[in-house]
This record gives sequence, C-alpha cells and structure tokens, in this order.
Amino acid sequence: MRDSMTNVSIRRVEEITGVPKETSETSREYLKRVGDLAEIPHEEISQIITIFEQAQFSPDGSLGQEKIAQVDDFYANIENLIQSNIPETGVANKTDGSDFEKTSTDVHTQVGTAKNGRGSDKNVTTETSSVAKNQLRHQDTPSNATYNRYSHLRSALSDEFKPIVQQLNAVVDEVINWFFRTSYDVVFAVSIFFIGSFFYLRNLDKRALRNWDEGIYANAAQHMAQNGNWLVPHIEGGLGPTAIHPFLEKTPLSIWFQAISMEIFGIGVFAARLPSALLTILTAVVVYFVGREMKSRIVGLTGAAIFLSTPYVYVGNNAGRAAATDIPLVFFGTCFVVLTWLVSRRDNQRLIPVVCLAAALAVLSKGFGAAPFVFVVLPLVATSPRDFTSKKMLKSVVGFLCIIIPWPAYMWLQFGDEFIYEIFISQVLQRATGSSFSAQSGTIFDFMRFPYLNYFPTFFDPWGYFLLPATVGLPLVTIVQKRYSELKDQIFLLWWTGVVIGFYSLTGNHGWYILPAYVPAALFVGWLFNYIIEGDLIALGTTLIGLLLASVLSFRSTLPTSAQGTDILPVHGFSEGVLFYMAMAAVVILLAGYRRFGEVAKNRLSRDDFHVVSHVVPVLCVVCVLLVLMGPTPGWGGSDQSVGESIDQNVPNGELVSLSDQLIGEGVKFSLAFYATNPIDHASVSEMNKDSDIRYAVIHKPEEQGLEREYEVLDRVNSGETYLIIRLTS
Repeated sequence: MRDSMTNVSIRRVEEITGVPKETSETSREYLKRVGDLAEIPHEEISQIITIFEQAQFSPDGSLGQEKIAQVDDFYANIENLIQSNIPETGVANKTDGSDFEKTSTDVHTQVGTAKNGRGSDKNVTTETSSVAKNQLRHQDTPSNATYNRYSHLRSALSDEFKPIVQQLNAVVDEVINWFFRTSYDVVFAVSIFFIGSFFYLRNLDKRALRNWDEGIYANAAQHMAQNGNWLVPHIEGGLGPTAIHPFLEKTPLSIWFQAISMEIFGIGVFAARLPSALLTILTAVVVYFVGREMKSRIVGLTGAAIFLSTPYVYVGNNAGRAAATDIPLVFFGTCFVVLTWLVSRRDNQRLIPVVCLAAALAVLSKGFGAAPFVFVVLPLVATSPRDFTSKKMLKSVVGFLCIIIPWPAYMWLQFGDEFIYEIFISQVLQRATGSSFSAQSGTIFDFMRFPYLNYFPTFFDPWGYFLLPATVGLPLVTIVQKRYSELKDQIFLLWWTGVVIGFYSLTGNHGWYILPAYVPAALFVGWLFNYIIEGDLIALGTTLIGLLLASVLSFRSTLPTSAQGTDILPVHGFSEGVLFYMAMAAVVILLAGYRRFGEVAKNRLSRDDFHVVSHVVPVLCVVCVLLVLMGPTPGWGGSDQSVGESIDQNVPNGELVSLSDQLIGEGVKFSLAFYATNPIDHASVSEMNKDSDIRYAVIHKPEEQGLEREYEVLDRVNSGETYLIIRLTS
C-alpha cells in the first residue's frame, strides 16, 4: 500500500527543490530538467518519469513498495544535490561561497535573507561610493585628457553596441547551457569526439584518392589553394577536356572546406579528406545531443557509437573518410532537421534563423542534393504552422536566399546557360530520370536504379539487422508503457530514415546517396537498446531477434547465408567469425546487465566514486565495442597515384605532360592530376611524333613501338600495366 508520506507529484518536486515548473513544460521535460540540475543519471530519470506517469493514472496502492522506494531515493537525491547545482535567483553578486574581498574600492554590501517553504530567496544590494568610482577610473585610464576627449565617442559606441553584445552573450550562454547541462554531457560529448578522431583521422591518407569523385573534389580544392580559383572551381584530368578547365557541376562549400584545409596543412590527401572526417565526428556528437533530447543520454551515446561504427560511413565511397561533398551535406542537413524539430517540439522561435542558416549551408554543400531534408521536416512544419509562418521565419528565409543566391548568380553571369545545364540539367534532371546513368542490376523493384534495399543491411551492418525488428518492437514497448510522447519522436525517426531511402530509391543510383539515413537509424536502434537497460522484456526479445539475424546474415558471419561485400563497400579488415559473435553477445550482455551493475555500484561505492564510475563506464563500453567492430581501414594504391607521383619526381615543375590516348581511354585521370601537380593534357602517339612542342609524355609500354621521335625514359611504373614517363628529345 502506498506510503502516505510519499507524495508522487510534480508539486512535491517543486516543494523539495524550489525549482518551479514552467507553464510551457511538460511533466516529462520538467523532471528531466530537475534530474539534469541534480546530475542524476538519465536512465534513473527515465525510470522516475515512468513511475510519475503511472501515478497519474493508477489508483492508490498500485505502484508497489519498490517503486515508492525509488521515488523516495529520487527525492533524497534532489534534496541533497539540487542546492549545489541550480543557480541562485535574485542575487546581484554571485560568489562560490568563499569571502570576496574588495580592494581599492569602498564597497558596502547589505544582505537580507527571507525564507519560505520552498527554499531561500536572497536580496543583495551593493553600494559603491563615488570616491571608489573615481579611483577606479583613474586607475584604468592613464591619461584623463585622453579619456575626456573620447568619452562621448566611447559612450555613444557603448550605447549602440551594448544591446547587441548582451544579446550575443545571452545566445552563447544559452547554447552552451543547452549543450553542456551537466558534467555527463561534457564527458560524453568530448569522449565521442576523441573516440571518433582515433578511428576517422588515423591513417587518413593511407589509401590513394579514388579516381572519380574524390579525385575531382581534391583536384578542384588543389587549384583553389594553389591558383586562387575560389569563386570558379577548376579541375583537370577529365575524359573531355583533360587540361585545366572550370568545374560547373557542384556547389562550392565542400570544395572550399578542402581548400582551406590544404592552405593550413599543405596540399595532400590528408588535407583533402580532413573536412569530411571532422564533420563525421561532429555529426556523431550531434547524434548524442539529439538522443539526449528525445529520450536519454544512453540513447545519444549508443546512437553516436552506432553511427561511427556503420561500415559505409567508415569506409564507403564518398563517406566519412573521403574527400567528397556528401558528409558536409549529412552534417548540415542533420542540423537543419534537428533544429527544425527543436522549434516544433520546444516552441522555440529563436532557433528559426539558425534553421535557415543550416539549410543554406546544406544547399551550398551539395546543391539539390539537400532536397530530401525538406521532405523530412514537412510533418514538423505541418504540426507547428504558427512557428513557421511568423515574421521571424520570413526574415530568416530572406537571409537564407541571401546566402545561397550570390554564388550561382555570379556563375550564371560568367557562364550563362552552360552553368544551368551542368549544375541542374546534367546533375539533377538527367540523373533523376535515369538518362545519364544506367541502372544497376539486382534491384527489388523495376523503378529502382540502385539496389538500396539489398545493400542497406550490409552498409549498416550489424545494426541494420536490429533495425528491422525494432520497427515493430520499439513502438510496441512504448505503447505498452504508455509513453505516447516518445512514440511521436520514434515515428519521426522512422519517417526520416524512410524518406531518405525512398527518395533515392526513385531518383538515385549511388550507394552514398543514403548516407543521411544512418543518423535517424542509429538513434532508433539506440532507443531500443535503452529499453533493454530499463529492463523491458519486449525490447530484449526484439534485440535477440536482431542478434539472430545478424549472426546468420551479416557479412562478418562465416555461415553460408552471410551477405557478401561489394565493390562499393570493401568489407575486408572487419572482425569476422568467432570474434564478431563474441562482440555481439557482449553488446547484449552489457545492455542487459548495465542497470544491475549501476545499482550494485551505487550501493557499494561512495557518492563521489559512483559519480566517476557513472561517467567512465559508458565511455569504456563504447570504446570496447568500436575497437572490435571497426577494425583497420583497408588501404590501396593505384596506377594513377604511382604515375602521378613519378611525374612529380621526374618532370620539371610547370612542364606540360601529355597523356597518351590509350592512357586516357582507361578512364578519367583526376587523381593522377592531383598527384602530379604538373599541368596535363592528352595526345595520341601520332600527335607526339608531329608536334615538337610536346616534350614530356606518359605512354603504355606497347605504345613505345609507335614513337618515331627520339626519347628518353625517365621512369617505368609497374602497376598492373607498365607505364613509361618519357622526355621527347627531337
């Protein structure tokens, strides 16, 4: 029977803490805020929220003594901890509790204290004598004449900019307080950044640039850094014009990032890939904060770990360790969606300008590739129409247009219809309609031109095998526990994932197009794992189904039913067989035993020791799982790297190098042009014989027989084929 002394209500929490519930806050949000102020682990707060929700609808005596005991512990914790964590109100001069000595001034402080049933209110009045003010003024200004001369100007500037500075400071403080509410947020976010850096920055330049997209963007960034082509990107090494020429197919932000990196770290593969790697890590940090806001810090931490360990994000084409445009799009697109969600769910219109800024940066990262994010946020806009039809929204949209219009307007003035054709007709319409690229085989439906559904479990391995049963199991758990507000966010995550995959199933033909889907998918699976920690049996059963599917179908499995890697995703280097099975079993055991471990640690350790353990253990769990699942990244060279580096070593700087037609016939040479640094063009062997201006060339070994001019072989490169770097002497 319920203890008559235990009042399970929000009012009781207000009485204990002195922290009032805001009128715009739900009970769930209020309890989470109180728990954050008291630095209580988020999983404990989730349990308390569940008990409070049950108490609203349950008759007396139905909660049980165990839950009543949890509430009593919660009350004791917030009573002991809240006073040291919440900011005091009505205090003019806030100190850390120690004496504050005033020197060189005559300061008299009067403190009056009044107490009521909810805590203490302090009124502090500070009086500073005019003599002290004059002393301070004379100390701070070396020359009274100079001070008086500019005093009016200083006063005017101060009055003009003071409101702006105060507003900026308030915004910065609000952002910092939102991100880092407690020490848990600091430790977890910083840990995610450093763990991600270990995996994504290590050996970043180990493998050669891939010849198409990576070669193009690194090539364009190289010319920006070397030649100053910041407004009009230039590339060389293509199938059409091999010599340097304008690159009109993509918006420039991602290339600017690479060029800035090259300005700082020098021309090289590491600098070209660094922006994507850093933005991948920052995306994982964003995943953590989104998970914290939607459910708990455990959802955020596990979601970030899942995102970082996603195979396609780690080693896929144009992904987290590649010099490409897609990860900047993922980062800014994710920020756009998350900020829109915060405006809709939290009714915070102050974020609207930042929403439009994130949208503009997403567009500048990959142009029309940002379109799926617009469809993702449509339900949020539809459910909060007042937030997105306000005057602030109109002003922000104007700002959005002011950011995205100048560059394409300048390019159109420079290149006219050619620019429109390259950036829109060729890159968007023709790709969307399938007229510029052929469909790949193996698609489930005829309208698809890439087998996204076939490859998704492999790209998202092993978490994709948990995602499938979780689409049923996770909402079921939420409905059974009557957590209907959480159900709305879970459905939104599924919508986000489905929109991205569905959009590109209709229009896409490359595996990297669905990179934005891994963010909500990681959060969804992390949410399932959070319910296991809470001890839910349905969630545990759902996870065991996912474990079975992963054990049978994962490319890491040694069973005949395992999926196979593709040329799009090199799967060698990942843990396989027994090691993989042990890792998956360890994940489930860790999740199932985490709550019990926390209870034992809390009972046996001092409060300070438990505080340390509760910060460190989750991070160590993430590190162990990632170390087992991710493994070393595959490294490879290539003929273009070898030939380009040979040209760089053997041909004088600035000399034009002609590539033979047979060499060009192998494919584009963007990567070769990046490694060579010398200007390149193409010419047939016949043209080399006739044109005496051609002094340096690269040919295939069999083409040597067709040369009629005298030549000197500067180097031989054996990389599958034998290539000759020659100097024509006659």
